[in-house]
Amino acid sequence: MDIRVDDLNGPEIAALLQEHLRNMALHSPPESIHALDLAALRKPEITFWTVWQGSELMGCGAIKELDSRHGEIKSMRTSSGHLRKGVAAGLMRHMLEEAGRRCYRRLSLETGSMEAFAPARSLYAGFGFRFCGPFADYVEDPYSVFMTRALGSTAMDAEIQRAGVADAQSILALQRLAYESEARIYNDWSIPPLIQTLDQMIEELAASHFLKATLEGALIGSVRARLVGGRCEIGRLIVHPDFQRRGLGSLLMAAIEQAFPAADRFELFTGSLSEGNIRLYQSLGYRRIRLHEVSARVTLVYMEKRR
Repeated sequence: MDIRVDDLNGPEIAALLQEHLRNMALHSPPESIHALDLAALRKPEITFWTVWQGSELMGCGAIKELDSRHGEIKSMRTSSGHLRKGVAAGLMRHMLEEAGRRCYRRLSLETGSMEAFAPARSLYAGFGFRFCGPFADYVEDPYSVFMTRALGSTAMDAEIQRAGVADAQSILALQRLAYESEARIYNDWSIPPLIQTLDQMIEELAASHFLKATLEGALIGSVRARLVGGRCEIGRLIVHPDFQRRGLGSLLMAAIEQAFPAADRFELFTGSLSEGNIRLYQSLGYRRIRLHEVSARVTLVYMEKRR
């Protein structure tokens, strides 16, 4: 994907924004539509990006500077032919990096409250945005929800605690976001972490010990495990992409091991091509014990650590 600042003069972006405005009109009355047209997006306080694959427009998004420390996400849209390809997630990561370069302390956004906007709300929650009240010039509106994310904190400031059924939706959203990179490695978007349903997640929460890591109220990591005899089976370690390789995975692993004092050994698995995961587990004292071929694309590496 090629993400670039756009001058909004091309016919492709004009067509995508018209589609965006038409879609908003299907779900909200005119007074509750806050999407911007071309003229409004050309104002100097707005930076607009488009995402391309060759000559094909994949999506767009913008940041509006509210003040020197606060930005607003605007005009997030993925072309209908490029849904579920990680376009919005890639653009969101790019805009968060830009917000960091600008030394913003907060990013906020407005989106729809209806079911049609559930995927957008899930995406934003996966990136650490949490619900808030109206900001800037917005007012309370039954057709709108508002979300915000504080910037500048580090993964080491996260609070780790037991997760419950009420966390199922947030953990599932984060899991899907975190495993996009694995899907790309194996060129397989049907891996279990991406297709797990909410009902399945709720069942797993009831049967296993889940931990969650939160930072300023936003979920940024999770891990799960269960005790089978004397063996603690550790399941999906998930860390938000913005907080990977910053020590949070190690903190979660230490916490889940401490939660099972009766275990005499710990076992987990990861993909054979997931070199970063393997290095992390080896650094924590895990060693390879066996391989399991799931398919022509995927071989699992099982690893074990004894007390």
